[in-house]
Amino acid sequence: MKREIGNMNDTPPERVAHSLRRAPGRQCPTPWSPGRNGPLAHLPSGRFPANAARLALTAISCNLLRAAGCLASLTCARARGATLRRDLIDVAARTARHGRGHLTIHLPEGWHREQEWASLFQAATGPPAVAA
Repeated sequence: MKREIGNMNDTPPERVAHSLRRAPGRQCPTPWSPGRNGPLAHLPSGRFPANAARLALTAISCNLLRAAGCLASLTCARARGATLRRDLIDVAARTARHGRGHLTIHLPEGWHREQEWASLFQAATGPPAVAA
């Protein structure tokens, strides 16, 4: 089991300093850890506007991915960003057009995330939820 050092949370500073002394080579977790496997893997580019734009787009995509996971199911709400991209976004679906504006999406047969994807699609394209 990988032990990580407390950072950017409510860990007391003396405990963080103690952890850094005990394990100087350990990587501190960051709030942008989902971006390490995605768009933030290429930072820094050497140009400030490009870095700022990439950071803003990463924040937007991380928030949209989290919202999609929460809409899909409780299991997906707790999943990591890479898992959500693999299970909900990168889908081998086939699209078919019927007439004007009618689009049908054919999901793979026996796909293990079909219910979650259908729930996300219904929440995203259906009528707005009624306020309580």
